[in-house]
Amino acid sequence: MDQVSLSDIVAGAWEEIKGYVLKILKEAVEVVLLEEQNKVLGRGRYERGESRAWRWGYRQRKSFLTPWGSLEGLKIPRIREEGQEVSWLRKNERRVKEIGEWIFSAVVGGMSLRRVSTSLYLLLKDSLSFSSISAMIKTAQAEINKMRQRPIRRAQYKALVLDGVMVTFRKGFPRRKGVLLVALGVYGEGEFAVVDWEMRGREDFESYYLLLNRLYERGLEEVELVVGDGFSGIFSAVDFVYPFSQRQLCLVHLTKTLERYLQDRSLLNRRRFRRELWWIYEAVTKEEARGFYEAFKGRWQQREPEMVLIFEKHFPLTINYYSFPQRWRHRVRTTNLAESFFRNLWRFRGRFPGFEDEKHSSRVIGTYLLGVEGYEKARKVLPYAL
Repeated sequence: MDQVSLSDIVAGAWEEIKGYVLKILKEAVEVVLLEEQNKVLGRGRYERGESRAWRWGYRQRKSFLTPWGSLEGLKIPRIREEGQEVSWLRKNERRVKEIGEWIFSAVVGGMSLRRVSTSLYLLLKDSLSFSSISAMIKTAQAEINKMRQRPIRRAQYKALVLDGVMVTFRKGFPRRKGVLLVALGVYGEGEFAVVDWEMRGREDFESYYLLLNRLYERGLEEVELVVGDGFSGIFSAVDFVYPFSQRQLCLVHLTKTLERYLQDRSLLNRRRFRRELWWIYEAVTKEEARGFYEAFKGRWQQREPEMVLIFEKHFPLTINYYSFPQRWRHRVRTTNLAESFFRNLWRFRGRFPGFEDEKHSSRVIGTYLLGVEGYEKARKVLPYAL
């Protein structure tokens, strides 16, 4: 007879009731917070008192770590006095969570476990064993691996935005260079999320093929539109993995490419060129955009024949984004979603000396995504005004 572990049964039972317990705990905590607010003010709701402070709505806490799990969306009452908000909760309430984030960030930054342990002792006047720190690192690393293997529904994303950026590895001499490729998925409602990434030595067909093929193997078998800069074999890789999808050439990259073919490169002429080019893509419908395009050709054909010839070749790939709803289709006419992700990642990476190698860079990116509370939630902290 096979024996059953009691600890496994207890763990399984806890997982079943955990959600219910956390819900009741959250409700109880919010009631207690209101009671504590009354004590600070010295009066209940709708009661008069001597204090000049008053209730000032709520602020929502994304998460708060407890021994039983994380409380999400906790409503914390606010107090205002003399035109300013009064802080009435202790500022060290997130200490445990911050220590965990600090440890993982320190190791990602290249610190040894011994140095991390020593630094924590100086910071907290207490020490953690190497095994405790290592366990935290392994747990976070497991979360990173899990997010990159998470299944995707067949047509979960309407569009994919692909882009790459050059990086320099600080390990070894002479310094090696690599390319970070990223894929962002756009949902049917216009929202978006980081789907996966790939660190390679070059930005070429093979690199994008590996990235796209991994998405396909995770379940993303269909996608309506793929947005890219049109260089480095992006669309060739798309032909192999998603042959029935449409391609959208990034309008920003197109503008820069066409500018290089201008015979008159004066500032005045380039400004006029950009203004008239982008006017094409202010059209409401695809048919209207084609009309603006024909008018543009008529004005520029004699003066800039080489530029117009290149534009004619690429124009069919620049209007496929019109297939999407007008309120959010501007998000899939450029690779700005990926560019914004890179800017925020670089801001985060500024806390560290830099990428050591390919493996280390993957840990840094995963840490960034974990730090914004989940792979699918990463999009919420990116300042997209697109």
